[in-house]
Amino acid sequence: MNGVRCAVGSFLLLTAIATSAVAVEVPEYVQMRAARPDGRKVAVQDLTLARDEYRFTFRSGTFHFLEPAGPRTWGAVFIGDGMWELRPAEESERRHLALVTNKADLEILHDTFETMVIFFTREQGPKPCSA
Repeated sequence: MNGVRCAVGSFLLLTAIATSAVAVEVPEYVQMRAARPDGRKVAVQDLTLARDEYRFTFRSGTFHFLEPAGPRTWGAVFIGDGMWELRPAEESERRHLALVTNKADLEILHDTFETMVIFFTREQGPKPCSA
């Protein structure tokens, strides 16, 4: 019984310490959480981006870039007509997707979209340009 009391007491003490600690917010993270499109936009037609086994085709629409966090643009909102495809790299992946989608003859998983939010990594983001 003493072991249980000790464990519960330790848990409560650690919880109290964790909740009373003051969180230090990183300015870029605060900017990212509050980000909205900032007016920069690019119209696209038949733009295809491929990443690993995924292919995103933006048939027509506009990318609205989010406010930068620090010195870099880190995301965009696409509004328009698009589609995505996933071509499984392994036969086992294809069989699993066929099973969960209930489509025995599945070769490529695909769907359409009208909006998409994209987040860029440091290596993939758009290069700075003047408006």
